[in-house]
Parts: sequence; structure tokens; C-alpha cells
Amino acid sequence: MLSRVLVYGPDLGTLVLASRADPDPRGGKVHGALPPGRHALHRAHYAARPDPIVLAHGRALLADNRSTTVIQADLRHPETILGHPELCELIDLAEPVALLLVAMVQFVPDGDDPEGLVAAYRDALAPGSHLVLTHLTDTGTDPAGRAAAEAVYAGASSPLTFRSAARIAGFFGDFALVEPGVVHACDWRPDEEAAEFRTDWLLSGVARKP
Repeated sequence: MLSRVLVYGPDLGTLVLASRADPDPRGGKVHGALPPGRHALHRAHYAARPDPIVLAHGRALLADNRSTTVIQADLRHPETILGHPELCELIDLAEPVALLLVAMVQFVPDGDDPEGLVAAYRDALAPGSHLVLTHLTDTGTDPAGRAAAEAVYAGASSPLTFRSAARIAGFFGDFALVEPGVVHACDWRPDEEAAEFRTDWLLSGVARKP
């Protein structure tokens, strides 16, 4: 889906809040998804990662990269991330940006108020900004499969939480959803490759702040 989002997306600075499961902050999943020529736009990318080992590895990879930075932070503390000096050097939050919460909020348990957390990030964005969000859903998916996936993460520091399609749509708040709305990731403006990665478990959407 990222390649399709980045083809759609306007020329914005990009905040990538990434999990420690993705050790390369150069963003093979983001930079690698940019279509030919988009690197010339000099997008600034920002990844917040809570693991100090991943942080050290990321900084080493970024030694010669002036358009990307990586810090140690916790998604649940938006004020720390959004006010971090390294972010502010790269991205002006007074201007429109794209915030990528890709496969992140599903690791925020209900006890940590995921709706309030995402709202805090939305509120910090300037008008014209975009929110890109994907999330595992329990709507129309196999209960046994969900239970097995949840069991794998049961002992992890960030357990896995499936949520309904309605709750996932609610994360976009009053942002205007870009067509086709909140749909399965493979159905968001599909291209020829989308059918190869079809899954009913993952919902996605892109929305613009009025």
C-alpha cells in the first residue's frame, strides 16, 4: 500500500512512527516505495523507535543521510516526539506533513487510550496534513486466526489488539477521508501487485486535515 500512498501523496514532510521490528530507518518500506524521481523532493523522514539497540543501528545507517533522523521515543508520548529537536530541525509542523501510523496503533492496548493518543497527533498537524493509518481488524476475520495471532504477542511488551472497522475509521476523527475511504489495504487504489498481497485482516486509510 505504501507505494500507492506515496504516488498519491502531495509533496509533504513525512513523519514515520515505526516499530522496532523495522530496523532500517532509511525506510526501505518508505524510501523504497517512492516512485522514480520522488527522492528529488527531499522529503524529511522521521522515525520514532523505542529500542536503544535499534537506535544505535539506525544512527549508523544514517551517518551520511541529511534528510532522515531516528530517535528513541515511545509512541504513547506524542509531546516528546513532536517536540524533539531533531524532528524540528527536519520538519516544520506549522506546514502540512504526512504522518504514517502504519501497523502501529494495533500495538497500543485499550488501557492506553489509543483514540486519545491518535487524536493528540492529529491535533498537532497543520491544516492540509495527511494521516496514513493501517490497523488489524476483527471485522469479518477468522476468530481462531485472531486468537492465534494474539497468543503470539501475549507476552510481548506491546500486545497485539484487533479492532473493529468502525473503531479504526474513528482514528481519522474529523479528517476528510481520501477515496476509497477505510478499506482493506489491498483495495486502497489497487494496482497490479495489490492482489498478490490480499488479506482481510488489514484495514487502511488516508485522510486530510481540513
